[in-house]
Amino acid sequence: MKSGNRFIMAVLSTVLWIPVRAEDSPKEEGKTDEQLGDAKEAAAAGVAKAQDRSHTFTGMIDVEVGGSPMMNSEMTGTHVKPYTRIAMDMMGRSMEIWSDGTTSVSKNQEGQWQKGGGRGRGGSMKMEDIAKAIKSAKWDGEAKVGSHECRVIRAKADDEAMKKALGGGRMGGAGEMKKSSVKMYVDKKDGRLRRMKLSMTVEANMGGNPMELDISADYRYKFSSSVKLEMPDEVKALFEEKEEAPDEKKPEDPKPEENKDGEGK
Repeated sequence: MKSGNRFIMAVLSTVLWIPVRAEDSPKEEGKTDEQLGDAKEAAAAGVAKAQDRSHTFTGMIDVEVGGSPMMNSEMTGTHVKPYTRIAMDMMGRSMEIWSDGTTSVSKNQEGQWQKGGGRGRGGSMKMEDIAKAIKSAKWDGEAKVGSHECRVIRAKADDEAMKKALGGGRMGGAGEMKKSSVKMYVDKKDGRLRRMKLSMTVEANMGGNPMELDISADYRYKFSSSVKLEMPDEVKALFEEKEEAPDEKKPEDPKPEENKDGEGK
């Protein structure tokens, strides 16, 4: 079952980076879909506005097999452009991961900070990756997220684009993402993304036994200019550390000219 646990951790590590109960309500009275504008464009704009502002977020991740709960995990995070920090307990293991959008830094089993530990070289699946994977979207009524009135966008994702966002569709070498869907809650006043729900089905190989996992992730965002991030010095040093370039072959020094006696000048 160890390989299965590694797979589950890989799945959770992948989805935990995307980030008051919402109650569905009827569509805004007097507004048609045409008047509301393009839902796909609104989803992309909502993500961009969210990433541009400092915020905290929470995420709930649930995994089911055959309709029966298998496990769940909760995470918290803070974003101050360009850095994001998340913390969660994954299968009894406390995790803390930092990202600057392209590189991730996390603690290894010995408690030392190291690069990597997120999703591949990119470090994380970012919500803008999800927005880019959307191939079609439509307005789906309204909902409240906390005290915020939001318009709901129900989206279908392009399979290949979503697989790319999820690290090529392979997770921990033991499973593959088969299908997914996205639901976004965009603030009616400022257009920011307030909530995002991701659902996907993964075909997994758990100890030699094939099975399908239904995974759902629910992220909620709260924005504030007073949000702060205190980055450990070790993490900062790793982000500032430049990638080593491949060794370049140095040109050979020219041979000294020889005089008639065969000695160099």
